[in-house]
Amino acid sequence: MDEDEKDGLVSLGWKYEGVGWKSSTSSKAVPVYRQYNPNAKTGSHNYTTSASEAQYLVSVGWKDEGTGWKALR
Repeated sequence: MDEDEKDGLVSLGWKYEGVGWKSSTSSKAVPVYRQYNPNAKTGSHNYTTSASEAQYLVSVGWKDEGTGWKALR
């Protein structure tokens, strides 16, 4: 959702592939939490609608990146 983040990654050589999906603005939408594993070489992000899963991963060393977007269940 963050255009500055996207632009920064593109400036570092990442390939921009366009919009992958749209976030929901519905009042029924739930947050999708994003965590980053600083020790992984690939697959370093986790996305979850479970606050407890997000909190657990952060407690074992993952970096909390807040809400990535809101989605419908």
